[in-house]
Amino acid sequence: MCKRLRIILLLLLFSPLTWAAPPSTLGFQGNLADLNGDPISASLAITFRLYDVQSGGTELWSETQPNV
Repeated sequence: MCKRLRIILLLLLFSPLTWAAPPSTLGFQGNLADLNGDPISASLAITFRLYDVQSGGTELWSETQPNV
């Protein structure tokens, strides 16, 4: 009985971890500035890209958001 109870408790303890899923969105925020450090107030297109490594890698995903 004690062994069965331990198994049930372990299953209940670790089952939420298997239900957890990564988020489907990626949050971001920042400030856009020109070369002089002045804020940009115009609408611009912004392109987001994800790469497989930090520098010089292969592009895995790209998306452009117009009029940001």
